[in-house]
Amino acid sequence: MADSELQGHDARRRALESARQSRAAIVELAVRAEYVLGEALAHALAADEAAAAVLQEHIVWRVPIELKLQLVDDAMEARGLSEMFPFVIPVLKKLFDVRNILAHSLETPFPENRDEIGYLSVHRGRITRRSLRMDYLAWLWQQGNQVFDELSLISGALSDLRVYGESPRSVADSAE
Repeated sequence: MADSELQGHDARRRALESARQSRAAIVELAVRAEYVLGEALAHALAADEAAAAVLQEHIVWRVPIELKLQLVDDAMEARGLSEMFPFVIPVLKKLFDVRNILAHSLETPFPENRDEIGYLSVHRGRITRRSLRMDYLAWLWQQGNQVFDELSLISGALSDLRVYGESPRSVADSAE
C-alpha cells in the first residue's frame, strides 16, 4: 500500500472512531431528552404532581415520540412558551430522527468522504443507506444539549403554570 493510501485508511479509521463516540453521545442525549419530554408532557396534562407521576410512569412512555413532540408543542403554544423557546421542538425532531438512524443502522464504508459516515439499515427487507456529516453530528450534539436544558425549564414551567389552570397570557390579561 502506498503512503497516501495508508494515510487515507488511517484518516478513515479516525473518522469512524469519532463517529462511534458521537453515536454514543447522541443516543444517550436522546434517551435523556425523551425522559424529560415525557415529564414535560405529564406536567402539561396532569392536575397535580401525583397525577403527573402516574401519567409518566404508566402512560406517557407508551406515546410515540412524534405525538409527544406535538403535544408538548401544543402545550407550549397554549401557555405562551413557544416564543421563549423557539428551537426546542425543531432540534428535538432532528435529534430523534438521527437517534433512530444511529440506533438501527450499521456503519458502512461509504461515502469515501472522511467527513461523512455511512449507515446501512434493513427495515422489512428494504435496505436503506444514509450518510451523516461529522460536523452535523457535532452541531446536533451541541444544540441537543442546549435544548435539553431548555426542555427541563419548560417541564418546570408547565408544572408551575398548572396551578393557574390557564395560560400566563390570560392570567396577565385578567390582572389588568
